[in-house]
Amino acid sequence: MQRGALLDAARSLLSEGGTEALTFPALAERTGLARSSVYEYFRSRGAVVEELCEVDIPVWAAEVQAAIAESALSRTSLPLNVLRVLIAGLTLYWGARLVVGAAADFGAALGWTPLLVGLLPVAIGTALPEVATAVAAARRGHGDMVLGHVLGSSVVNLLLVIGAMAVLQPLALPASFVRLELPALLAFALVLYPMLRGDLKISRSEGGILLVAFAGWFVLELLLVGAPAL
Repeated sequence: MQRGALLDAARSLLSEGGTEALTFPALAERTGLARSSVYEYFRSRGAVVEELCEVDIPVWAAEVQAAIAESALSRTSLPLNVLRVLIAGLTLYWGARLVVGAAADFGAALGWTPLLVGLLPVAIGTALPEVATAVAAARRGHGDMVLGHVLGSSVVNLLLVIGAMAVLQPLALPASFVRLELPALLAFALVLYPMLRGDLKISRSEGGILLVAFAGWFVLELLLVGAPAL
């Protein structure tokens, strides 16, 4: 009981004057205990603050999670979600048009080939919404959704997008696509496979390896694909 009373008094003192107001004489005065009794429970002001954090932070976290859950439940009506999807679709459509138009001008100014423009600024720009979705899913602990999203979007791009474009108009591919991009794609897939095969997780170090691989591929594209010889 006395420990709880000391913690309550400490909360009150912190809210009134911060850590400077949290002193043992003040705790003794607020609780009506002798100063020696306060020392029996806590050896220092830091110990009081540490125990307050251990007690209060889980309570605060539970309150925040409950508020988020309540907000999510109150905003998941079907009409509202349909409206959100429509707005997001229109925004993505116009955003994609702006990205493609600006990237073409950007690449022309740098003397890049259309393939290089599609591989770097367009690919990165169109992937940013996917990154935002993946980050949101990962923060909620839905790693399987992140991986499914990445694989699913890759399959859609390879089969649906390229297939539909080829049906509408045959696609002419540069020779570097067969010599460089396609082998690089297969190599990256082979690197990812052993990472997932063991513990079915991608660790921080493995994520760092993937980021380094992306940076290496980015530099390689700039050095080779943009070269006139290719």
